[in-house]
Amino acid sequence: MVRRPGKSNATRAVRASEAVLARVSARLDGIIASAMDAIISVDSRRRILVFNTAAESMFGVARREALGESLDRFIPERFRGAHARHVKAFGQTGVSARRMGALGTVSGLRADGGEFPIEASISQVDCDGEQIFTVILRDITERKRLEDALIESEERYRRLLEASPDAIYVCRDSQIKFINASGLRLFGAATPDQLLGKTSSDLYHLDFRQLTDQRIRQALETRQPLPLIEEKIVRLDGDVRDVEVAACPFMEKGGVSMQVVLHDITGRRQLERGILDAVESEQRRLGRELHDGLCQLLTAAKYRISLLEQKLVRKLRVRPADAAALEEQLNEAINQAHRLALGLSPVKMVGQGLVSALEELAASVQTTFRVKCSCDFPESLPVRDHAIAHHLYRIAQESIQNAVKHGKARHIRVTFRKIPGGSELVVENDGVGFPGDPVRTEGGMGLSNMKARAEIIGASLDIRRGQRGGTVVACRWQRMAS
Repeated sequence: MVRRPGKSNATRAVRASEAVLARVSARLDGIIASAMDAIISVDSRRRILVFNTAAESMFGVARREALGESLDRFIPERFRGAHARHVKAFGQTGVSARRMGALGTVSGLRADGGEFPIEASISQVDCDGEQIFTVILRDITERKRLEDALIESEERYRRLLEASPDAIYVCRDSQIKFINASGLRLFGAATPDQLLGKTSSDLYHLDFRQLTDQRIRQALETRQPLPLIEEKIVRLDGDVRDVEVAACPFMEKGGVSMQVVLHDITGRRQLERGILDAVESEQRRLGRELHDGLCQLLTAAKYRISLLEQKLVRKLRVRPADAAALEEQLNEAINQAHRLALGLSPVKMVGQGLVSALEELAASVQTTFRVKCSCDFPESLPVRDHAIAHHLYRIAQESIQNAVKHGKARHIRVTFRKIPGGSELVVENDGVGFPGDPVRTEGGMGLSNMKARAEIIGASLDIRRGQRGGTVVACRWQRMAS
């Protein structure tokens, strides 16, 4: 027999190639099986050819059950048509692969019917004229939950900022990136675009810009909140406002941003200045009253006492009229002293508190100005907090004075009553009213003082035209007066 060495060598070469192919196939199967992402390959009819271990875990289906099945089994029914069209269109593009996430977030379907979000990459290859599509899937349920939680948290934070009565803005690299509605009102801006991009120095008064820059640098260096201080800001219309400012740095997208909170204290400062002016004015008035009234009466009384003393020393007859005149002067001095004391503390000096003080005020207005001033108190409303009662009295007093002096009113009516959740003090008159819209009128010191007093006690002040003319001033206090 003649040997044919060529055939034997060819057989060995084929067997060696098969062995190499088997090792490569086994190695590839091992790589696919050990991959942490799910890997699924399908043919042109979308029948599953490859279903790795991660895919088994992801969809809750064994490999042997998945092979040969349609890929639609793992896609929610409402997305199946669109997915099939997408795969077909991708096969016609000639593009070999699309990276992870390029398809956006899609939904997968587990064996138990549960849906979950996934990201996918897709590739295609031609094997002996057959298109094979391979998708690599990644379960992003936890990431999506965290993203949704972050979005919800940011939205909650934004709503909180927008609802804040204080002005809040966020700056980055010294430029304003966000400002809430209260901030727009404080700076007199109609839209955020008027303030976004401006630097903090642009907003503050020239006298405070250096201090503001120093505080911002300090916060960025120490990463610590800044203590509350008083500064001045300049509105877009040039008006200057007094504010309390606090700031806190925080990390944001790899950098440090600054959140700044401003509380408008202009009204409080105006009230303080008004109170100082009022105290000085009251001191001057008291000086005049004491000098021209009480001191004159006491001096006259002292003179009558001296005359009585001289008569008694000289043993002259003392007439009852002399003692009666002295008593009359002393009584008048006592009455004047009482009126002066009542002016200093109109509520505290009256036994029945605010209601009685308002009644006495109305009676005094009628006597002094010949203007009808009536009180309507449907029920007893004691205000035990003297400070609150004092501010309410001063608001009523200022309203009545404005009605008499500026409104030329002939009738004034003071009402104090309970409303749901609190109390309401109303002073209405039939005068000429405000020349413009009382809501938009800034007013003088008197009106500013009323607004500031209402703010101090947590009340709202509503000033409007009456239905029949005149002006209505309503101060609503949202706590029960008793």
